[in-house]
Amino acid sequence: MPLRYLKHRVVVEYMIEYKIKKQRRDHALREAIDKLKRNANLHFDGSQLLVEMLREVGELTKSPFAVVLKQSVMDNEQPRYICLAAQHQDRDGGWSDLQTIGFLAFDQSVRPFFDAREQCKAIVLDRPALRRMNEFNSNWPNVERAMVIPLGLDKHNQYLICISNSDGNYQADEVRRLWPLLIHVSTQLQLLAPSSVNLAAEIENDELTINPTAQDNEVWRTIFYRLENSIPLAM
Repeated sequence: MPLRYLKHRVVVEYMIEYKIKKQRRDHALREAIDKLKRNANLHFDGSQLLVEMLREVGELTKSPFAVVLKQSVMDNEQPRYICLAAQHQDRDGGWSDLQTIGFLAFDQSVRPFFDAREQCKAIVLDRPALRRMNEFNSNWPNVERAMVIPLGLDKHNQYLICISNSDGNYQADEVRRLWPLLIHVSTQLQLLAPSSVNLAAEIENDELTINPTAQDNEVWRTIFYRLENSIPLAM
């Protein structure tokens, strides 16, 4: 067989294999979104929605440890991050809740956490940030590699997802695959009635709730239906 035909065959086989892998990945993403949509309890319980989202994101990214962080303000008006949900996957594939006690006070070492939210982009944590993450809660697994992802695309978003301990290194550009799922969760949280969302953080007896106004809800309903028409997978 001439060399040029052999090269062409290799390229074609590679493209076919890549397409099959991509289709499998998209199927897994669609299943994850459908699973969240089918669970009626998640339509009324924001805290459980975050838990289930972490499990699905963990499965999709092969990350056995994942948490949701929320930006808050300390008594001295300094920003900090507290934890709303933490999930860990054991070797058998089962997921379990972890403590949410702890916080990240703002300093230069945790700058990636704040940059990710302000810049609305995923950021792979550097060594100083990983060290601070490991100081968050002594009962958490040791974090060897991690990436933070904003849960939302607007400047008013206060939530971050931190996924960690995958077998390979994280790449920030891989997050694009997760956006349909994150858009669904972010939209669902905004649509929840104020009285039905319970995002209590186990820290200093603080109780955090999302309190969207009626106007906010109407805005998000409009965004939701536009997204549903333009990106059906996200819904």
